[in-house]
Amino acid sequence: MSRILSVASHKGGVGKSSTTIFLAQHLANKGRRVLVIDNDAQGNTTTRLILGDDGEPVPLASTTAADLYTPNLEQLEVTHCPRGIDLIPTPKNCARLYAIQSSELDDCLVFRNNCWALLDDYDVVIIDCPPNFGVTLVAALAMSTHVISPVKLSGFAIDGIEGILGTIASVKAQYNEGLKFAGTFINMLEPGAKRQNRNALEFRKVLGGLVLNNHLARRPPIDTAIDEGVPITSLTYAHVAAKEVAALMDEIEERLK
Repeated sequence: MSRILSVASHKGGVGKSSTTIFLAQHLANKGRRVLVIDNDAQGNTTTRLILGDDGEPVPLASTTAADLYTPNLEQLEVTHCPRGIDLIPTPKNCARLYAIQSSELDDCLVFRNNCWALLDDYDVVIIDCPPNFGVTLVAALAMSTHVISPVKLSGFAIDGIEGILGTIASVKAQYNEGLKFAGTFINMLEPGAKRQNRNALEFRKVLGGLVLNNHLARRPPIDTAIDEGVPITSLTYAHVAAKEVAALMDEIEERLK
């Protein structure tokens, strides 16, 4: 059975899109059949995954994430990205998907029903979610097997995790009783920052086993890899960052079992 992972948080700027991109690249490189659904109206994941080695984007297929909210969708075509990743894209700042966010919550089931036909073709489906509560977030959770939530440490980090846990509980009760929280991980940790390291210890103390063992530090090669849409392993100078990314992505995959 396909594993369907939503990358979700109630806070923006915590690294949902970068997590989606790195995980998709990592799993595809290991031979997994990977589909990414860019369910965030900003479309950031799409703009990076479609870039080829020459920096030019591949053409988008006719089906976009907004189309998945169309009842009885007759045709569904995925975009074949470089590096073996398939994608249901979202054009940058998609007005249609922004509008869908505020529609009736039960419309989320349309999204799920339209996606069922795809699942047999993939080992892992990764859904990049919007940062705000609405139909598009609920739709992703209603069809997912697991949720992972990156966090950027601040005084409100625990509040953000509590928020997404509350949403998960609500979706489990209404639409998807099998949904599992795969955990949270610390992203963009400043190396050597004493205050952030104290916050990390407190975060782990409060949430215990919900926090993954691995984290990502703030490192320039990570930003470069995301900006250029390339696997971090392709940057010859990024040994430390590539090792950290691989360890985290392996741990996320392990939590999907």
